[in-house]
Amino acid sequence: MFLALTTSPTVTGGVVVAVASAAFLIGLSKGGLNGLGPMITLVVAISLPTKIAVGLLLPLLMIGDVTALWAHWGRWDRAAVKALLPGAVGGVALASLFLGSISERLFEWFLIAISFGFAAYRLLEPRLRKVPLDLRARHGVAAGVVAGVTSTIAHVGGPPVSIYLLARRVEPRPFVASSVLVFAVVNWTKVPAFVASGFFDTELMATLWPVVALIPPGVLAGRWIVTRISQKVFDRLVLASLVAGAALLLT
Repeated sequence: MFLALTTSPTVTGGVVVAVASAAFLIGLSKGGLNGLGPMITLVVAISLPTKIAVGLLLPLLMIGDVTALWAHWGRWDRAAVKALLPGAVGGVALASLFLGSISERLFEWFLIAISFGFAAYRLLEPRLRKVPLDLRARHGVAAGVVAGVTSTIAHVGGPPVSIYLLARRVEPRPFVASSVLVFAVVNWTKVPAFVASGFFDTELMATLWPVVALIPPGVLAGRWIVTRISQKVFDRLVLASLVAGAALLLT
């Protein structure tokens, strides 16, 4: 049975709006608007303690994974996934060793740092696409470990995996499908650690479960938007939101 982290926080209108927004953003990201990962966690962490926010988001992400796997089933790059998964699972195990002992403030600082780091990655991504790299299996393992650790602590494991897939010159559809499969496995692997650390607040989850209904519309909206918005505009919106969210956590 899932354990409650602390006494459940009061579910205010702001909390409902934040979690509902996160559910819709999860749908958008699974629908094709890559790069929303840090924003999803930030939206909820601004309204709830970071540990509770991270625990609350995991089931929503897993539901989003089911939709994304259905949409991209079998389209992944098998060699890339094979290289990434062992390290990713190992990264989850590594982060699990100290997950329960991290203070609330350290969680916030980690999320702030990874948000700014992700913003820097989005700025550098066009250059990364042009850098020729001689990749070996160990590079995939290393990328997987970093992704597993950062995903376990803040659900922000996308950049290491994306950098690796970019360096392999993986085509867009296999790129998305490979990322979806890796993080679907990672999210299920995180469950025992979250249970052991008491991150699941079942009372809060039971109160907010209707927000799950916003994930499928988010997926459809993501598919619609991705064909109508330029990558440049999308990147600017993501960067602005990340910097604003991280700045709010600093206060």
